Amino acid sequence: MDSEDEIPQLVQLNQNDSSPKPEESKTEDFHIQLDDSSLEKIPVTILTGYLGAGKTTLLNYILTENHGKRIAVIMNEFGSSKGIDELIMTKGKNDELVEEWLDLDNGCMCCTVKDKGIKALETLMEKRGNFDYILLETTGVADPGQIASMLWINEEFGGNIKLDGVVTLVDAKNVLKELEQVSQTDIDNDVDDTNDAIKQLAYADRIIINKIDLVTLEKLEEIHDSIKKINLYADLADSSYSRVNLDFVLDIQAYSNSRFNDIFKRDLKPRSNKHKYNVTTICIELGTDTILDWNKVEGWIQSILWENELPINEKDQFQSEDFSSYQSNKIEILRMKGVMQMKDFKGPTDQTFYPFATVVIQGVREIYDAYNISKTGNTDDLDQADGNHENTNLCEVNKLVLIGKNLSEQHIVRSFRHFCL
Repeated sequence: MDSEDEIPQLVQLNQNDSSPKPEESKTEDFHIQLDDSSLEKIPVTILTGYLGAGKTTLLNYILTENHGKRIAVIMNEFGSSKGIDELIMTKGKNDELVEEWLDLDNGCMCCTVKDKGIKALETLMEKRGNFDYILLETTGVADPGQIASMLWINEEFGGNIKLDGVVTLVDAKNVLKELEQVSQTDIDNDVDDTNDAIKQLAYADRIIINKIDLVTLEKLEEIHDSIKKINLYADLADSSYSRVNLDFVLDIQAYSNSRFNDIFKRDLKPRSNKHKYNVTTICIELGTDTILDWNKVEGWIQSILWENELPINEKDQFQSEDFSSYQSNKIEILRMKGVMQMKDFKGPTDQTFYPFATVVIQGVREIYDAYNISKTGNTDDLDQADGNHENTNLCEVNKLVLIGKNLSEQHIVRSFRHFCL
């Protein structure tokens, strides 16, 4: 078994720093410290991919490069033996080698027992001051959506970490075969026919196609096309030996509001919606002068996320035999991201009311949130929206991107327009 496939279960942190340790204080003092809003949140990058894709090689590369960060690493591969002494190094002050082991209960943070996963991170945060970034390497069979939603929920409840993004590695030599496995599943048996490789691509904000030296240029182009059919929203990078620009992996701020616009300026229309994978990307695009009613849009979002079906505005006589047949197959949204112009906006988290807002919408599985990022959020923006856009706070796009299962662009776009416009 090579180093990429070894199965560590431990977390290594700094214990050699001579400065006072947060864990020396009482438990109640620790919780008070965690709730201090003046402390800057620690970004977390989720690193996922099948065994052998190159995750550990990428981690070793990151931890030996000069990027100015002190990184704590959590490695969570399933293993049959307990207490494997897999040394993961971080750089502390004065570049001394630091190490400490925290043994997680089941060696897995991607389990559905969310409290234990959060507790592990909170225990890690007792060492706050020894690191300023967290890399979470998941098991090769992990569903990154569960982990992402877990971290996102915790952040909204006042945690001291923030989800930076999901980075997925794939093995260029084997990825097409791994994706093909889903096509052999008998959908009629009413089982989840989405395999782990597809889910890991669907949730990704950045995708690294590793080991490109082992495939031809023609095969590499086929890999790019196949990935884009699943996730047209993610950025792609090619690599050998997991070597990529570290800016592609760290501080990508995929879940922040500061980098919302660049993604949506690109063409997000797929070459073809017809392919053999059951996960695809749908883009709802409106004119930049279109202003939507947030109450209608939120109702539509809640229906597709929570009811797994498209809402119907009965006044529009949208019902048809074809649509009824489509509705019988439940849709499932894995990832959602958009930026749209709204009136009468009050977000799920920030309850401030805005007569007008440029709204960033984020969603993972059944969880969503929305934020106003316009400069004023007042009626002056609305008045200017009918005039010269160069002097307004309107962004240059009006798009909502959905990645999920059983998505029909025809029916989804039609439903959105009938229900929200």
